[in-house]
Amino acid sequence: MIALCEWNKASIRKMLWDLNAKKDKIWITWIHHYYMKGADCNTYQPPNYALCILKAIFKDKVAMMNSVARLDFLNKGWYSTRDVYNMLRGDKPKVSWRRLILGNLARPRAIFVVWMASLRRLPTKDRLNRFGIQTDGVCVYYGKQENFQHLSFECEFVKHI
Repeated sequence: MIALCEWNKASIRKMLWDLNAKKDKIWITWIHHYYMKGADCNTYQPPNYALCILKAIFKDKVAMMNSVARLDFLNKGWYSTRDVYNMLRGDKPKVSWRRLILGNLARPRAIFVVWMASLRRLPTKDRLNRFGIQTDGVCVYYGKQENFQHLSFECEFVKHI
């Protein structure tokens, strides 16, 4: 989830960069004409009736203007969403199971189940009980408490599958 937030932030910063540098795009011309009315991007504050995406762009403006990425990309004359995402992401290690989900040729349903298991969000009986759904809480195959640990590593029936 954090990676999506960082990608979103990098994409919003790309739109801010576009507002500053790409005056030839039609949506930018419209924003400048309808909302900004000749104001500079550095000093502009969107009005209350502005689009929520425009508010998001200018809300992140201060962080973008103070970041190292601003200096790098203003000097280069171009903006790379991927480069800014990697800068925001930092030196986090990639997870070892990413190939189970990304770039996998399995059925989408199977990929979804693996993804839910990696997040520990499978609807096991103990999890259903926590949400108020009444179950007996016992594994149908071995009579032990059904939880993620049991289904993933301890259940003999699942091991055979």
